[in-house]
Amino acid sequence: MSRVGLTSKIAQSLTSAETQEEKLEILQKYQKETLIKRIVNFAYNPLITFDLNDYSPTNKGKQYGMGISKFMHVIEDINEGKYTREEAMFASNLVLQHISDDESNIFVGILKKNLGWGLEAKTISEVWPDLNVGYPIQYPMDFNPKIFETFDNVCAVQKLYTGVRINVIVRGKGIRIVDESGEDFDHLNQYHEQFANLAQHGDTIFDGAMMIVDSNNNIIEVEDQQEIIDADPNTVKFIVWDAIRYDGFVNGTDTRIGYNWRYNGLEHMMFLAVEHNPYPCYTLPESKACADIAQIKEFQNDIGCDVVIKNLSGTWQSGKTTSELILRK
Repeated sequence: MSRVGLTSKIAQSLTSAETQEEKLEILQKYQKETLIKRIVNFAYNPLITFDLNDYSPTNKGKQYGMGISKFMHVIEDINEGKYTREEAMFASNLVLQHISDDESNIFVGILKKNLGWGLEAKTISEVWPDLNVGYPIQYPMDFNPKIFETFDNVCAVQKLYTGVRINVIVRGKGIRIVDESGEDFDHLNQYHEQFANLAQHGDTIFDGAMMIVDSNNNIIEVEDQQEIIDADPNTVKFIVWDAIRYDGFVNGTDTRIGYNWRYNGLEHMMFLAVEHNPYPCYTLPESKACADIAQIKEFQNDIGCDVVIKNLSGTWQSGKTTSELILRK
């Protein structure tokens, strides 16, 4: 069977399979097919976006056209930002003049992040553990005295906010505000420019929470997260507590710098951005440097809520981290 026929056959089989078990069996059978692995990575990696969700192809491929493998470099170039959005659509339309009509829907599905194979992250990871198809985000652990004993002599203690967890992904001129699963908040696009100014268009991930504010810009504690999501975008503010380098974020870990340097860097970014963002949509968390548990509990009593204790030398990693501990009130 030709390579064109094999790729379309695998695509049809995955689309038709009704359960994840059936899809897993198909992927395992073709595990060594590097083209399928590349397609899955581009289509299901939540950090790869092409900004072409509304793309309307002018062609649908042609009979006996070339296979998608001949055009994967176009997808790579779009992902790497080598084209403007208009150039990306023009290049894609050229591809669709020459690609096989059996595989044109795969090409378009990748660009629109809507491949239709119905694969779950767990299924993909069982076949290719090295593919980052789950969204990387760091979570604190509940307080553990033995872990706390390993912390530096001074630690950062911050208020635990009840808002909606968000990441702001700044990559060149591309800005996304997403939830903890990597799903976009498209109704918050009005804040993209401010975060671009904050990052100075460097490749950075800002980690924090979205909160509601009153007419005086004071934060209102709201436990119903859907209420925050549905709120008027003009009434929200972002608490930002971390800034992570994009390349480390994509890899799921960054051991180069500890939290002290990341937080200091975030403070410096906010200082530099004041000229362009005189009325910022973001702020730092309420926090205090503490030397022992007594000081931590004193701060906690002062603010009257749960806190997160952060080891200043702690590096960033996706998943649960022993560098951050939640102390409940």
